[in-house]
Amino acid sequence: MRYTKQLVFSVILVLASAFYLTAQEAIISSSYYVNDKGKGTVLVSYEIPEEFHQIDNRAFFKFSLKENSSFTLNEIVYPPTQSYGNFEGWEGTVVLQASLDNNAGDDLSSPPELEVSYQLCDEQGTCFRPQKINIIPLEGDPSLLPASSSQNPLWLFLLFAFLGGVILNIMPCVLPVLSLKALHLVGQSGDSRQKILINSLLYTAGIIFSMVVLGLIVVGIKASGTALGWGFQFQNPLFVLILTSLVFLFSLSLFEVFFINPPRKAGQAAAAQKGGYGGSFFTGIMAVLLATPCTAPLLGSALGFAFVQTGPVIILFFILIGLGLSLPFILLGFFPTVVNRLPKPGEWMNRFREFMGFLLAGTAIYLLTVLQGQLGSNFGGVLWFLLSLAMGAWLFGLGQRKGRKGRYTFFLVAFLTVTLAYTLFVDLSRQEAVTSESEDFLVFSPEKVDEIRLSGQPLFLEFSADWCATCRSNHLTVLDRDFRRDLFEEYRVVYMKGDYTLNDPVISEWLKKFERAGVPLYVYYEPGKEPQVLPEILNRSIVEKAIKGN
Repeated sequence: MRYTKQLVFSVILVLASAFYLTAQEAIISSSYYVNDKGKGTVLVSYEIPEEFHQIDNRAFFKFSLKENSSFTLNEIVYPPTQSYGNFEGWEGTVVLQASLDNNAGDDLSSPPELEVSYQLCDEQGTCFRPQKINIIPLEGDPSLLPASSSQNPLWLFLLFAFLGGVILNIMPCVLPVLSLKALHLVGQSGDSRQKILINSLLYTAGIIFSMVVLGLIVVGIKASGTALGWGFQFQNPLFVLILTSLVFLFSLSLFEVFFINPPRKAGQAAAAQKGGYGGSFFTGIMAVLLATPCTAPLLGSALGFAFVQTGPVIILFFILIGLGLSLPFILLGFFPTVVNRLPKPGEWMNRFREFMGFLLAGTAIYLLTVLQGQLGSNFGGVLWFLLSLAMGAWLFGLGQRKGRKGRYTFFLVAFLTVTLAYTLFVDLSRQEAVTSESEDFLVFSPEKVDEIRLSGQPLFLEFSADWCATCRSNHLTVLDRDFRRDLFEEYRVVYMKGDYTLNDPVISEWLKKFERAGVPLYVYYEPGKEPQVLPEILNRSIVEKAIKGN
C-alpha cells in the first residue's frame, strides 16, 4: 500500500508540473531569409496561448544573438500594443522582426543562433517567470516555408510523449528486454503480490532514472550550442560497442555460459532466481538503451517540439516517455492476478530462456551492422573482440563453479583476456560513412534540394540511420522493394537520402526545421505545393497517397 501511495503521488506531481508549465509556455516558430543586397531579416513568431498575454516589457520580450556572433542585430520592430486595463501588451500571434548585418564580410547563407525571450501573464495579472529559448531560424522566404505544426498547446505534446512511450513497447528494439522481463515475471508467478509490485516499480524506476539522465545530457549538450536528436548516443561507435557487448553477454548468460548470480539451484529454480530487485532496475535501464534507436508514432512530433524548449520542459517530456514505456509493467504490478494466470514454472522455462538467448544474439547482430556502417574497414577487429569476450565469459563461468582460490584465478584470466583483446583488435578512431550515391538515389545536400525543386520535379527526401530500427523496417516493407522503384519511376520522383548514422549538423538542422528530434523523417516535395511530412512508420498506401495525391 505504501508503494501505491508513492506512485500515485509521483503521477500527481508530474501532472501538476505539466499543468504549471503549460500555463506559461508560448509556442515559437521562426523564419529567416536573405535579400539581394546581402542583408538578412529575422522574424520570430510567438503564438501566445488563450487566456494569456505578453506585457509590454521589452527587457523580457525580445530576441538577441548568441555571444561571439559574426552578425550585428539591428533594432527590433514591434507590432502595435493593445490595452489591458492599466498596462499595454499583446496576445494571440505576435511577430517581431529585425534586420541583420554580417561583420565577417561573408554571405548570409547560414542563419545565426538566437536567444528568444518572453514572459507570459494570465488574466488575473499574475506574471510567470521569464523564459529563454535558443533557436536557429529556418532558411528561406517566410511565405515559402512549411506551415508550423507547433500551433498545438503544450499539454497535447506532453500527451504525445506519454502515448509514444507506450507505443515503444511494441517496437522491435524493445522486444528482447520485454521478453526477459516476462520470463522474470513467470518465475515470480508463485511469489507474493508485494514482491511482484516491488519488482515492477523497480523496473519503472530504472526506466525513469535512465530517461532523466538522458534528458539531462540533452539539456547539457543543447546548452553548449550543439544540435542533436533522439538516439544521438548511437552516433558514437564506443557507445554502440558497449551496448553490443552487454547484449551479447546477456545472451551468453541465458545459455548458462556464465551466471549473473552464483548458481545456487539448478534447473527451473535457477531461471526463477535470475534477476532479483537489482535485476529489475537494470532491466529498466536496458529497456531505455534499446528503445532510443526507435521512433514511435507521436513520439517524433513530441520530441521535435521538446528539444527546442527549456531544460525543465525537456526533462518532463523524458519522464512522461518513461512512464509510457513502463506502463504495462506498472499495471501488472498493481494487478498481479494476470501474472498468476501464466503457466507455472517448469522445464519449459529453460527452453524459453534459451530461445530468449537467440533473440538477444539477434539484437547483438543488429547492433553489429550499425558498427559496420560506422567503422568501415575497422569493423573486422570488433568481431575478434567479441570472440575474445565470449571466451572471457566462458572462463568467468568456469571460475564460478570453482572454489574460492581457483575462482579468482579464472576471473583474473578472463579480465586480462578481454582487456588485451580490446587493446589489440578495436580501433574506433577511423569512422567511415557508407552512404554513396547511386542510380537509385541521390545523397542529400541542401543545394541539390533547391536545384530539384527549381527544376519542377517531385522529390522524396528521406533522413535515416543504420541504428534506426524503424528506418530499417520501413525499408524492408516499402522503400527497398520494387513497389517503390516502379512508383517513383512512373511519376518521375527523385529519391534523395540523408545518412544520420554519424553526427551531421546539417541534417540536425533540417530535422529541427521540420520539428523532428530524430530519424526517420520523410518529406515529399510536390511542385507548387508545401512540403508534406509523412508518418514515421510507412506503408504502401501512405506513399501512394502522397505521390498520387488521392
